[in-house]
Amino acid sequence: MNQSKNIYQKAGLIKPCFTVLILSLFLVDANGQWMIEDSLSLPTMAFEYLNMVDTGVSWVTGYKGLPPDTPCIYRRTPAVGWKIIPVNGLMYWIEYNCIAGRDSLNAWVGTNTGKVYQTTNGGINWELKFDYGEGSYVNDIRFSKTQPGVGYIFFDPPLGPGTPFKILKTINNGLNWIEYSPTFGAAYYGTYMSGCVTDSNHAWFGLNCQLHHCNQPRIAYTTNGGLNWSTKLLPGNDDVVTSIEYRSDNLNGFSAVWNIPAIIFNTTNGGANWTFNYQDTLPIQRIVSVEGTSVWYFNNYLNVFRSTNNGVNWSLMSAPNGADQIEFMDAVRSGDRIYSRAVTLNAMIMKFIDTAVTIGIINNSQYIPKEYSLSQNYPNPFNPVTTIKFGIPKKGLVKVIVYDILGREVLLLVNEAKSAGNYEVKFDGSNLASGVYLYKIEADDFIDAKKMVIVK
Repeated sequence: MNQSKNIYQKAGLIKPCFTVLILSLFLVDANGQWMIEDSLSLPTMAFEYLNMVDTGVSWVTGYKGLPPDTPCIYRRTPAVGWKIIPVNGLMYWIEYNCIAGRDSLNAWVGTNTGKVYQTTNGGINWELKFDYGEGSYVNDIRFSKTQPGVGYIFFDPPLGPGTPFKILKTINNGLNWIEYSPTFGAAYYGTYMSGCVTDSNHAWFGLNCQLHHCNQPRIAYTTNGGLNWSTKLLPGNDDVVTSIEYRSDNLNGFSAVWNIPAIIFNTTNGGANWTFNYQDTLPIQRIVSVEGTSVWYFNNYLNVFRSTNNGVNWSLMSAPNGADQIEFMDAVRSGDRIYSRAVTLNAMIMKFIDTAVTIGIINNSQYIPKEYSLSQNYPNPFNPVTTIKFGIPKKGLVKVIVYDILGREVLLLVNEAKSAGNYEVKFDGSNLASGVYLYKIEADDFIDAKKMVIVK
């Protein structure tokens, strides 16, 4: 019996939500409001999984009644808006676990019976592409945000724990797929909706230990495009890893283990080491970020939390009125805007549009510096944005931290491994009062600090 979703019944809790939130380095409106974009207003209707292709196109899976009663697919296009689309060729009475759209016409959907279907005409017809049998629950279908043609499908082991999993990979938008069959120990299934794909070589998903009080939370991953698969034991003491999220540098990531209280872990070296980051009173379902920012989000099934400094601090965000358990969220970035949508168990689709100040780290040199350096920010004084430049002669972990005049940390601007080079990072002081601030660099044994002044 597949138990991938049995974690949702632990401790008498209802099935929690998996959330992806809007991300920006500095939110122009920290109290920005979610809006109800669409609602079916049917008491027996529920939405479970959402995939945003771009700002205009999104795909949603859900069901009428209790699962697996009459599953449905909902799609948004700029011309039509939200609409229930046909499911011709799809099996009824099975649950559609996950969906991945490539545009308004092409999409892939996975089921709880090990089947994957594809449409090439916007859902008018669906064709069965893969079928590994009843035991091979489809945990997730994920495509890379930075390399959109690259995707992975994560199945459970068809013959049960201890036998090979089935993992498929494409590098050409699903035209062709490569099959991998790794094994991950005698007691593990995959975890529902826990996939992460950054590029062709790097993919991760959470494992679910079926032994009672296993206390060995593990992540399954590949760093060479699926040729080899390994597992990493997290320092937590529970059975299930519910979420993994990495940046495209494949060095900085967060993971969460199911527990009460639940724990988030952080890595800055590609998963070689994981350290405690945060503890929550409810199980954590989803952790996500958007490239070019230092903002991360996570959610349990009641609340959403945000960090604007790479997870150094987390703050609670209020949920929108009328939402009855947020099930899944996704976000895409277009220019200086972040577009996010969310689905709920009472068949609501919510949206949130935010303004992002793109503050990324730019390698602006064609030569390797001979020594570490930290330059004076320019302009200085400034209002509200200034540029900080630094140089490092060899690869290593770099931290650039902003403090107020009393020495209290304001923002962790940089916290990642960087190759040798000269870099610049923009700092936006829109959220800060006028005054004197310090910024400090830590790289290898090099430490330096300088003053800067915000004048409003």
